[in-house]
Amino acid sequence: VGILDAHGEEMVALGPGCFFGEIALLENIERTATIAAKMFCTTLLLSKQKFEEVEKMYPQPIQEIRKAAQPRIDEVLAAQSSDKAKLIQSVP
Repeated sequence: VGILDAHGEEMVALGPGCFFGEIALLENIERTATIAAKMFCTTLLLSKQKFEEVEKMYPQPIQEIRKAAQPRIDEVLAAQSSDKAKLIQSVP
């Protein structure tokens, strides 16, 4: 699968064992990326509720996911904060 930018261009290719959507689950925010399959693949859909159940049973792997995702989470939250500030400044 590939992670696409706003223009539909591939920014990053993901291979077997990779994951996506973790930022929305970890930070309870809307998804931050668009994903496109390049060929047939099998994916797993994990709801927020199921994710939290897995986290209770297996906290260590979830902490590893959080650690791997933290730089991107920081980037997304900073961008959201900046966007809010711009919106507030534009309101008369």
